[in-house]
Amino acid sequence: MNDTAVFIPSYQNRYDEIFNYVNNIDKYNLYIILSKDDSNLKNYYDKFSFNSNIHLVETDCKTIGEKRQFIMDYAYENGYKYVIQLDDDIRKYGYRITEETKRKTSDSYRREKISLVDLLDILVDYIKRNECSYVSPMFPFSLGFSKPGKRNINKNLNFGQCNIINSDDFHNLGLKYDTRKNVHEDIDIVIQLLQNGKTCITLGDYGFEVVPNSSNLSSSVVAGTSALDLCRIRLYLKYRDGISLRIGKRGELRLTCRLDNYWNTKEIPIKEDKYHKEIYELCQEGDIEKIKEYIRNNK
Repeated sequence: MNDTAVFIPSYQNRYDEIFNYVNNIDKYNLYIILSKDDSNLKNYYDKFSFNSNIHLVETDCKTIGEKRQFIMDYAYENGYKYVIQLDDDIRKYGYRITEETKRKTSDSYRREKISLVDLLDILVDYIKRNECSYVSPMFPFSLGFSKPGKRNINKNLNFGQCNIINSDDFHNLGLKYDTRKNVHEDIDIVIQLLQNGKTCITLGDYGFEVVPNSSNLSSSVVAGTSALDLCRIRLYLKYRDGISLRIGKRGELRLTCRLDNYWNTKEIPIKEDKYHKEIYELCQEGDIEKIKEYIRNNK
């Protein structure tokens, strides 16, 4: 499909599964986006044998936000309307639920595996047949409690790891990824789409899978809890009180985002009560432990 391409930003060759699988993705041109200063750059050339539709592209990008912006610019300049982005920890299969997988003993569904190729075809078909700018599958742990045919429209979205974006919409709006280090660039770009009245959808009956423990902070390029906390703080400072900060089980900052606050408006929701004013001031100061202490003391 000449109007669609797959892009995989990667760094340090942390995982192999997707790169051992990509030769199966032969319907689309596929680009692996690398960093010239990556100390493991040679691995991508020496460890894998890629088909002719797969291209290694070396860039000067330093952050994942820079790579995602590079991807969108590169796709647009080369005539790709639909841009599939996969993280490098995506596995070679996804999941679906159907009426046939309904459990008899509970109001839930058994997940059944489908190939990653089939999952990508579903995303491409859906975005082409519907007026939307962004489509993603569900987080796997939520899939069993969803419903066949369910569509999460502009809320309860999966923001990253596996998605497809309309490149024309992205560039016609002049959107830009946040390219700073330690930001939630994937959440940020979806909020920008919503602010501009562009429909974003998560398919409630399809899910993706990632390599076991890839979300463990020790294996992430966002190294450590403090870096993840900083991502939450920066998103809150930009989008304010449509976002709630809380403390996770590991002591890390977590967030809840009410996306309907951002639909088709550039007005940022601001709450004037004492709690939200003080949270905002603490986030501006950037003292992570003070922020957490304030949240704990003001539940």
